Amino acid sequence: MRLRVRGVFLLIVIVAFACAVTGTMIWKWKYEDRKAQADWEDMRAMDDVSVALATKVMPLVVKYDQLSKQYPQGSPDTDALARQIASAFPQFKLQSDTPGTNLIPVSRMEYMLHYWSGTK
Repeated sequence: MRLRVRGVFLLIVIVAFACAVTGTMIWKWKYEDRKAQADWEDMRAMDDVSVALATKVMPLVVKYDQLSKQYPQGSPDTDALARQIASAFPQFKLQSDTPGTNLIPVSRMEYMLHYWSGTK
């Protein structure tokens, strides 16, 4: 009889340990899934922000292109637009020694803005 009690007790301990390990694994999977979902939602929020910003900056780039063609030597309006564009998207700014804000070519800016806004 003692052997059966020990065997049942050992079986209960093994089952409890297996349940604890399984429960821990399930909790870990749920935690990782919730974390991945939160990361995905953060990514979507950042994407929505960049889409809104790209949509907002696109008319400024078109106007900047028109002004830079109209005044190839530069103008205060062109510089003001370039500063606005560079403040919204710092990666559009060229590093140069010339005074004023120099931007990358307009065709490249338009391509990148279309890409970010999802319009092309």
